[in-house]
Amino acid sequence: MNRYFVFSFIILLLTIVEIHCGSEEYQDCKLPPDSGYECPNGSSTDPSIQYYAHFPNGFCDELPYKGCGGNSNRFTDLTYCESYCAFQGAPRPE
Repeated sequence: MNRYFVFSFIILLLTIVEIHCGSEEYQDCKLPPDSGYECPNGSSTDPSIQYYAHFPNGFCDELPYKGCGGNSNRFTDLTYCESYCAFQGAPRPE
């Protein structure tokens, strides 16, 4: 009987983890990097260095953003990118 409860608890925990990890909230972090395109003349958006989440390693890297377009895996701040997308507790590679 006790084994049944332990087994059920483990299944419940795994289900919760799967729901959280597969949630829509973090889907942006799984998109490939997209530098966008140069904006048409007259646009006020200049090219800049932004950041994208490199999902397999759980860290954020520089993204040479061209100013327009791209996808939602783009962050203006490295700290925000890593706090939103990075695996917590993993040491950042040098």
